[in-house]
Amino acid sequence: MTSYSIIIPSKNLPDLLQRALDSIPRRDDIQVIVVDDASDPGLVDFAAYPGLGDPCVEVVFTKEARGAGYARNAGLARATGRWTLFLDCDDLFTPSCLTLMDSHREDDADIVFFNVTSAFSDGLDYSPRHLARSEYFTAYDGTRREFCCRYLYTEPWGKMFRTEFLRDGGFHFEETPLANDYRFSVMTGIAAGRVVTDPRQLCCITERSGSLSHDFCSTPLQLSTRLAVYYGVQELLDAAGVRSYPFFKLVNFTLRHRRDMKDILRDFCSDRRIGYNGLRFKTLFYRILFSRWHRRHWAIF
Repeated sequence: MTSYSIIIPSKNLPDLLQRALDSIPRRDDIQVIVVDDASDPGLVDFAAYPGLGDPCVEVVFTKEARGAGYARNAGLARATGRWTLFLDCDDLFTPSCLTLMDSHREDDADIVFFNVTSAFSDGLDYSPRHLARSEYFTAYDGTRREFCCRYLYTEPWGKMFRTEFLRDGGFHFEETPLANDYRFSVMTGIAAGRVVTDPRQLCCITERSGSLSHDFCSTPLQLSTRLAVYYGVQELLDAAGVRSYPFFKLVNFTLRHRRDMKDILRDFCSDRRIGYNGLRFKTLFYRILFSRWHRRHWAIF
């Protein structure tokens, strides 16, 4: 029986993909699924594609070029393990990953949340990128840690999902140019029954110039896409009665750090019939409120 299915979307980064694969222990009960999102033949040698010929690795080539969300969905459809894990192709697992995974293999949880570490991709020197996530495990415990993991841990890496839970819930990733994993992460956090939090570090996430996580909102398309995704997530959280306000955080970021793109925000409000000035005042209210009661309400301003 397969214990773990590890899904890795990849595009035009064969060397980093090979590094990611090298970090995964090989065992008969581990299924590794690499989904190539229509890589450029000028950048990738498909005859020597990482993972080909490895009995533990299934390589799936797609031609649609529909992004990492589509690639993850394609991998999820092929997962046979009791647990499903996701890894980006430029990240890697820690040397103790298998020990950590095995320690929760028989858990009855829907999701196991792990801590992570981080490094710069070139040379793997220390990076502070992981600190925002690690705080959930180092600064909180009990219900506060669980709250943060369920609703604020917005990436699929660093987690083990019970595959049956994902299948029964019909969860899938959005096929947006970026932030395709945000809604998936929040929806699974809301729907999960029992969850487990483990402060040990399962994987190392890397910081790389040119990656989508590195360029948060540097173009109008990035901002408009994030606004749409974050607004949808905010509706989910509001409906679940969760005190978390990612959409207002993004509005706050735009008003303070992307003033050159405020027209994008105005157009977004117009399209959804949201009062622009009212949104500004509500965002200011949340920012002031949660700057004073941050830890009590788990605010993100």
